[in-house]
Amino acid sequence: MLVLWMLGAVGALSPAQREQLAEAKDGADRHEAAFDALVVNARGWRIGETSEEIRLNPNWEKLVNEPAASRGELFRVVGVIQQQTVLDPPHGDVTEWFVRDDADTPVIVYVVGLDLKQKFHDGQRIQIDARFYKRMDWLARDGQLHRYPALVGAQPRHQMAIESRTPATQDPWSVVTPIAGLVGALSVAFFIIRIMVKRRKPSTTGRSQHGHQFGRMAEGVDENDPLPDDPAAALAELKRRADAN
Repeated sequence: MLVLWMLGAVGALSPAQREQLAEAKDGADRHEAAFDALVVNARGWRIGETSEEIRLNPNWEKLVNEPAASRGELFRVVGVIQQQTVLDPPHGDVTEWFVRDDADTPVIVYVVGLDLKQKFHDGQRIQIDARFYKRMDWLARDGQLHRYPALVGAQPRHQMAIESRTPATQDPWSVVTPIAGLVGALSVAFFIIRIMVKRRKPSTTGRSQHGHQFGRMAEGVDENDPLPDDPAAALAELKRRADAN
């Protein structure tokens, strides 16, 4: 799968850099002109937009078995940092990352110009776009020779920060729960008000039947009439009756 590079402007490899990269020796370490060429290229990357294609979901096994066919191409690496090592001069601005992707494949990524303020730590999930460098063969602690795809890139991003840019589907309960709570509270208040009104004994002191009828004509409703079904209206009616008394 191919997409256009949208997060960073990648400078195209110059003819001289391509010639140096073509001389990369698969299986050997990084002390060669091909590595220098990719580092110099990555140092020139700037934030912006370019039409250069980037390959998602890399086939690491194919890159390891046929490294020359994809050398210099852009790939997206997504995984968890397992180990970090800052290189010695003249590559002091380069950090070697061991990243394990979602398929449990270990990948070596040389990160150029890493911003220390971003605080990348082992165990963090990251995303970085990088050019394929070559296959590197390392003798592991178990005494076995392991082959790794190696890439050189820049401008890594925290995976969680990237995911947060895409609005997630809103949880319907985040809307329903507050509304249900409000309705429940109003229902309880309405129930309490009805009980209080039913328990009240109508006062007849100083009020004749004629006065009672006049009060109904003037106020439009008797204090013993049923309260409105709407809780808010019931509260307002109860207050009005209290003020009238």
